[in-house]
Amino acid sequence: MTNENTVHKSFLLSARKFSQMTGVSRSTLVYYDKEGILKPAMRDKFTNYRYYDPQQVITLSFIRQCLFWGIPLSEIKKLLSSRTPADFKLFLSKQHKILVDRLRTITEQLSALSIYENLIDTGLQVNEPMISIQEMSRLSIRLGEENSFRDKTVFFESLYDFMNEIPKSKRYFPLVGYYSDMDAFLSHPSEPTRFALIDPDGESEKPGCKYLVGYARGYYSQQNDLPLRMKKYAERNNLIFKGPVYKIYLHDEMCISDPSQYLYQVSAML
Repeated sequence: MTNENTVHKSFLLSARKFSQMTGVSRSTLVYYDKEGILKPAMRDKFTNYRYYDPQQVITLSFIRQCLFWGIPLSEIKKLLSSRTPADFKLFLSKQHKILVDRLRTITEQLSALSIYENLIDTGLQVNEPMISIQEMSRLSIRLGEENSFRDKTVFFESLYDFMNEIPKSKRYFPLVGYYSDMDAFLSHPSEPTRFALIDPDGESEKPGCKYLVGYARGYYSQQNDLPLRMKKYAERNNLIFKGPVYKIYLHDEMCISDPSQYLYQVSAML
């Protein structure tokens, strides 16, 4: 560090002036000094005030750029003492990969968040007692392997088997109960043929077409009279089911603390 005998104060900037010029707070400058990242050009021997060389703006610019890229201060400190273009290029390549991975995670987070927002909004607008025929949009899903409920396997064992099969980043997307057809739903409404997730990157889909749709409340493995009500509606209206049945929770533990009040939607393809 340069002392007051080699650099005259008139050529230097006070910490206040340096802070005003760079937009970096004085408390941050003090922290950088204590951590050995950016020391002042001079400390007054009487007042102990910090003074900075105008050219230290260049060093500060390097620090701020590295922070913008997410490089930790501990790494910046190492880079300040010694760096070459080739070495720094390798370091940037490493940081580039870190940021790409972080961006992928953020994209997944935003995607799952948006899906939950849409489900909750749908649940707030439904007429729960009503069973109706609706034209529904295509929905991308990630479909799991076929479940086995033999030997009295409980619901949650099959669910966790499914969760362990999928990438960790996908485990936060909303759950779907998939039934191969209406008969499978009516005969075993608490035992989905497969589990699935609503996933924009999923390789399977819930086709966009007409569905018989009903709503009910209850815990994941519990059922009420919805299967029977949907069956009677179909019989009265001579409906023919042509595909799978999907059970999607619009309101689950994400927004309701009482499990008996979870709101789910069942849609059977026509």
